[in-house]
Amino acid sequence: MLRHMADTGDQRKITLIWSNRTREHIIFPDAFKDLESRLPGLHVSHVLTDTPPSNQLDRTELEKMLAQTRRDAPVFLCGPPANDDRYPKSPFGAWLSPALDIY
Repeated sequence: MLRHMADTGDQRKITLIWSNRTREHIIFPDAFKDLESRLPGLHVSHVLTDTPPSNQLDRTELEKMLAQTRRDAPVFLCGPPANDDRYPKSPFGAWLSPALDIY
């Protein structure tokens, strides 16, 4: 999706929250750097869960990362069910509004 946006000159703002255990676990780091240079509206936030201090994504951290995001923006979620807004302990469920377009 990001490559298509870059190829077509899409100017929308994009916040990508990318969770990995450590920097070494980030797949395709060069591809993301390339996409950031081609998409001026792309901002990648890395959440490194096994890097001290532990950077677990909770509601407070998620709200900081998404502070500049409109509440009516489309949201794309990918990950295990714990990251789905249907689960009350999820930081996403606490932040996301039922009115959002969630894909």
